[in-house]
Amino acid sequence: MKRAKIQLVICLAALFLATTAGCDFLSAPTEISSVPSVSDEFSSSVSGESSSLNEESSVEVSSEAKSESSSKTEVSSSQKPPVSKPEQEESSEPVSRPLVSEPASESSSVPEISSSAPPVLPPEEESSRPDSSENIPGEVVYLAYETLSAKEKTVYDEMLFCIIQHMESVEFPRNYKTNEKESESVLKIFSCLMADHPELFSCRRFAYSIYADRVVFIPEYLFDAATAAQMQKEVEKVAENWLKEAPLSGSDYEKSKWVYETLVRKTDYVFGSENNQNYYSVFVQGESVCAGYTAAAQYLLQKLGISSVMVRGEAYDPSTGQLQSHSWNLNLLDGAYYHMDTTWGDPFYAGKIDDQVSYSYLNLTDEMIFITHQLKDNSFAVPKATATENCYFVKEKLQFAVYSAQTLQTAVARQIQKGQTTMAIRYEDEEEYAKLLQALTDGSSFSRILNGAFDEAGVSRNKYAVSYMKNEKQNILELILTLR
Repeated sequence: MKRAKIQLVICLAALFLATTAGCDFLSAPTEISSVPSVSDEFSSSVSGESSSLNEESSVEVSSEAKSESSSKTEVSSSQKPPVSKPEQEESSEPVSRPLVSEPASESSSVPEISSSAPPVLPPEEESSRPDSSENIPGEVVYLAYETLSAKEKTVYDEMLFCIIQHMESVEFPRNYKTNEKESESVLKIFSCLMADHPELFSCRRFAYSIYADRVVFIPEYLFDAATAAQMQKEVEKVAENWLKEAPLSGSDYEKSKWVYETLVRKTDYVFGSENNQNYYSVFVQGESVCAGYTAAAQYLLQKLGISSVMVRGEAYDPSTGQLQSHSWNLNLLDGAYYHMDTTWGDPFYAGKIDDQVSYSYLNLTDEMIFITHQLKDNSFAVPKATATENCYFVKEKLQFAVYSAQTLQTAVARQIQKGQTTMAIRYEDEEEYAKLLQALTDGSSFSRILNGAFDEAGVSRNKYAVSYMKNEKQNILELILTLR
């Protein structure tokens, strides 16, 4: 029997980056003060702003603001590319919602299209999170891609080719052999694609049609092909210049530290900055929010041969105690996973300390980062991060089990000798950290430690004003050395 004509069903699916698109910088819990020297003493509390940005999607994803940048505009390469507007606060869970339904075939009933979010892995489900990868160090792999089945990887590849070529659509067979609803499967695969590939910034949402035997994937682009190509060209030019200073033959740790420092020093956190949901805002405009920081870090790390994936979740806003949407990187260093949050590494919000770096969020374990962050709404099982070898505090010998004035003095001297103007000191035990805070309260005790460190390093103490930031939630003290 001749099959009835199938009506096109457009199911507009929200992009997975609804979370990170809404991710806005959340200031780490800190207090900035100066270390007393001759006449140099001050203290002030710092609380960072928190909010959330969204981007328009063709389907309602919690509460979203409309973005005018999604319309296609023909521009020459000399014209300034259109910008995506900042988004409003939203829920972190993407939701797919069909606008119309279609008969799958002449005799079948209308197929059910799910309105649920993609699979979510709560942080507490530790048993389902895979351990460190056995991938070869230095070989870039796409971490979200590796979590997919063979059939899902084929669909992922089709989507990737389609977006890279700026095609209008691509189709692939329906996934009959699993119980997973088609809409959930498509959204999950698209989410993994976006988590792996920051260069696909021109496509942040999509539509799809489900037929009896196939699915048609329809990307929706924020920029036309010419504009996206021009933006990418500008990004590559800036990134190429930055990478000239990178430790190309260095270790994975040295490369990750360079990326972290470079992004913090060259980018300002600016709420409402243009194009802040992609790395164009970082490389070309020099200002962004967490989505831009994360994408730029991922891009540079991959250029240096380090596998990196964007992970989504929430982080605590210390001013309200509430969790807010956030994103950061999970990197594969020497075969083990580490969390890196370049957004929280930028202390620009705290007293406008420009060109300084907070190392408190460089290469952390799950245990360390989950004090202030938590995973949420990732479309793939985020691997566990338990290794410590490339953790900043361990690598720099700035993590201590027991408080000792002499040990601390030697550690600080070592950082001064290396030319570090900021350093983060961490104690494993709250009671030992309390002893450090007591030395700070006393003033003269900590000044003796600093003076001894400068003497040990062979550097004049009088050249520097020393201030500090306390992060009592994580037992961290950050020292900041500023030339007078």
